[in-house]
Amino acid sequence: MNETGLWITLSTLLPLAVYPLTLCFGFGILGLALMLFRRRIVGAVLVLCAFSILFVAASPMTGNWLYGSLERQFAPQPIDQFPKADVIVLLGGVLRLPLPPRTDFELTGTSNRIRYAALLYRAGRAQRILVSGGNVFDQRGVRGEAFYVKSFLSELGVPAEVVLTEERSRNTYQNAVETSRILVTEGWHSLLLVTSASHMPRAHAVFQSRGLEVIAAPTDFQVAAYSQPDILDWIPTAGGLGRTTAALHEYLGIWVYRLRGWIH
Repeated sequence: MNETGLWITLSTLLPLAVYPLTLCFGFGILGLALMLFRRRIVGAVLVLCAFSILFVAASPMTGNWLYGSLERQFAPQPIDQFPKADVIVLLGGVLRLPLPPRTDFELTGTSNRIRYAALLYRAGRAQRILVSGGNVFDQRGVRGEAFYVKSFLSELGVPAEVVLTEERSRNTYQNAVETSRILVTEGWHSLLLVTSASHMPRAHAVFQSRGLEVIAAPTDFQVAAYSQPDILDWIPTAGGLGRTTAALHEYLGIWVYRLRGWIH
């Protein structure tokens, strides 16, 4: 495994250590083990900590607050109010690859990014679309994700000749590096950056650090003004835990990117 592959693998594995479910599991197992060895008070405290972490992290109130703090950093706006740019840059992480038993690519919860890029193009905000995204890990017989995103853009009515693809990048930093090379080659300077609202703070920062003129075009907003009885905001759910974990992933990514000097 080369250095890049090792870094990608570590960046996938290491965050698991600080995710709420992992902490809950670790405290719970340790607490039960201590109770078996007659350290009942310490063990009981650790088990209580495990349940407390799970309860707080899985609460929709916690998940919406953390996730929303990312989404609110770049406000949405009507398509026709965006300034024109040289190119629309659409980041990957939006499709399931055509791996067995699938016979074709499939959409995911973040696939709205593709539709949003198509809407920006049809509104005349830019004349070209650059799709940036390879596969995190090499898949035998399968192209990079950007290849399939281009195919779906064609299904949405975007002419194939206006779409460029970049299939080498494996994370957000590499998205920015590979994209900036293409922009320099094409003589482009400004870009409309399309990604999920929760991912936009990290993506915008790393693209801007490459000296690019970045216009944020966030989509895929998850935290919305949905009315329901207040008590439901406090009852732990799988969705609440998912949002808390996703938000922690982004904040950890921002911290690591700053530590490595990839963003300022």
